[in-house]
Amino acid sequence: MDYQNDNGRDPYNDPYRAQETPDPYDMDLGTQTPSAGGTLVKGIIGAVLGSLPGIILWIVLGYFNIISGWAGMLIAFGIMIGYTKLGGELTTAGGIVCFFWALVSIYLGVHLSYSAQLYMWQPDPQIAVFGLYGWLIKRDLLGSFLGTLGLGYLFGLGGIIGMLRKRS
Repeated sequence: MDYQNDNGRDPYNDPYRAQETPDPYDMDLGTQTPSAGGTLVKGIIGAVLGSLPGIILWIVLGYFNIISGWAGMLIAFGIMIGYTKLGGELTTAGGIVCFFWALVSIYLGVHLSYSAQLYMWQPDPQIAVFGLYGWLIKRDLLGSFLGTLGLGYLFGLGGIIGMLRKRS
């Protein structure tokens, strides 16, 4: 078979044939692999956003003097799910980031729930948020705060361990 076009050249072996340019509308964006740094940053953003429902639940329940393991586990689950949704697969660095953000998130939930209770008694936001420890020490409530924080860490750790076991 002789393949020739109008000008008598073989279209498959024509050195003067224009090089094919990729179609800009025919791109598969799902196959692009982001850099590892970008994935970690996206994962951190996902972890922060994923922890917000658990922190809010902790503050609301803490305002009514309720300690719930569900809030700590929701923080842990939200962090892990948020990280994997935005950052991809959970790596060792991602696991470390999730663990430390879980510690910070649980602390924020406990601190802000106690601040909300203090605000009820003394409606000054600066004292309620930044003067919490002084108020707790004066009222001999620092042990209660630390106990609630310890329970929060226990519940959150249970959530993290449960999530890691589920992934294995």
